[in-house]
Amino acid sequence: MLANKLPVILNVDWRSLDSTEDIDLTKNNIFKINFELYYQKFCNQINEILSPEEIKRSGYFLKAHDTRRFIATRLAIRKIISQYTGTVPQSVIFNQTANKKPSTAGIEFNISHSAQYIMIAMSENPIGIDVEHIDHPVDVGQLIPYCFCTAEEEFIMLSEDQKESFFTLWTRKEALLKATGEGLIDNLLEINCLENIQTRSCKPYRLVTMRAAPDYIFTLATSEDLETVFWNLN
Repeated sequence: MLANKLPVILNVDWRSLDSTEDIDLTKNNIFKINFELYYQKFCNQINEILSPEEIKRSGYFLKAHDTRRFIATRLAIRKIISQYTGTVPQSVIFNQTANKKPSTAGIEFNISHSAQYIMIAMSENPIGIDVEHIDHPVDVGQLIPYCFCTAEEEFIMLSEDQKESFFTLWTRKEALLKATGEGLIDNLLEINCLENIQTRSCKPYRLVTMRAAPDYIFTLATSEDLETVFWNLN
């Protein structure tokens, strides 16, 4: 029965991260950040930590909260990487793969945000993450034909909470395609994300869907079945 393929949404325990904590990248590490709180705490370090290019990019946003979220994201990723490497945050150098996936030497990371939360996934291995705030209007019926295959559509339409099921599958697709480095593809219907193990380019990826907070769902996609540590940066 289709119900047996229901992706389970797990609850997780979040740990606080202080400046003396070791970050072990032989494990998967997930960082949850309330960007407004993080911005308020560290905005006095913008000029010290961010690059001139990042500061310039922060001025491109039309809405102030988008500017704050961008700055909080850049501060957080620099601070996390510097804590792992033992270097100062401003010395972190970022690169991009051919498909614009960000990287830095020896570290795989991926970033997602929705409403008030930023999520960062980090590992030594390919990793992808997507978070969605499910408490906002969405026309599920209109979007399904463009995003989901027949089995996924059936799963959504038969579920008690169609919106939650919609975002569950959406985060699974996006996290998977971010982990593989493909990014969103033209034909999303070719991917059936009901199964926890997905194969892309002959390589298996594991999908796990979890709650970040009430009304927030995220999926982690990993190429290796490793222990995952969950950090709350607020």
